[in-house]
Amino acid sequence: MLFAQFVLTALLSIRCAAALTVKQPHVAFTSSRRNPLALSPLSSSYEKPAQPLKIDRANETLELSFSIDAEETPEQAILLLGSIARGVEISYEPIIKKTQGASTYKFQIPVGKLPEPLLYLSVVSKEFLTVTLVLAGANSDPTDNILVELFDVDLIFELEKQPSWPARMGPKPQITHIFKGAAKTAPAWLTRSTSVVVAVCFAAVIVAWQVLGIFSAVRFPLTSSRTLYALAFIGSVMGMECVFVQYYLGASIFVTLEHAFYASVGSLLAGAKLLQS
Repeated sequence: MLFAQFVLTALLSIRCAAALTVKQPHVAFTSSRRNPLALSPLSSSYEKPAQPLKIDRANETLELSFSIDAEETPEQAILLLGSIARGVEISYEPIIKKTQGASTYKFQIPVGKLPEPLLYLSVVSKEFLTVTLVLAGANSDPTDNILVELFDVDLIFELEKQPSWPARMGPKPQITHIFKGAAKTAPAWLTRSTSVVVAVCFAAVIVAWQVLGIFSAVRFPLTSSRTLYALAFIGSVMGMECVFVQYYLGASIFVTLEHAFYASVGSLLAGAKLLQS
């Protein structure tokens, strides 16, 4: 029985030696004459005070200090400040000063330089900000690390400019895709009227040529290449007229340009050959 108690005591001693030992934790107020606030010894079973730490000066700077034995120096030491429930926090790195047998850690929190979301939560929404300490070793057992909430902070001062909650901190509005509608064209009555005018003018030209005897005066031999070039040129001109009539009736500008390109190429080739013959 005594041997079992001796073994258990030895194991507990080794366990305590392996865990991090945080000595003399306290909070100082560097911008005011307030007395430093001593904290309870820090361990994994630490319980934060029920009452928050009230800050009544916007230019106040909180300074958390403690010491750790040199052989127990943690690999990671971070101080977090923010709202755990909302997932909005800011981290601070320590200033480490090593002495014989111990290392002193000092965290500084300039209250006036807090991000706008944290100022909004505390000053406007009247929510407490929580200070959390993270100490972790590289090869230590996870149960030996320290992750504790030290104390709450209540900012009771007023700001000249009221902070606002950024839109990026909240849910984004639903994205609704609006596809481009059909391209706008001229009114139907205008396109139809223009088409009728073009058709009437074309018919008037044909009638005028017939009355003037153009068709009877000009005779092309069917076997001549000049006749083919002339017919091709006239056909390309008529094709161009048809293209623009389709555009007036509501065809897309891109389709019109494509068809006009083909008609113009035929007109240029046929016209050039007709002039050369």
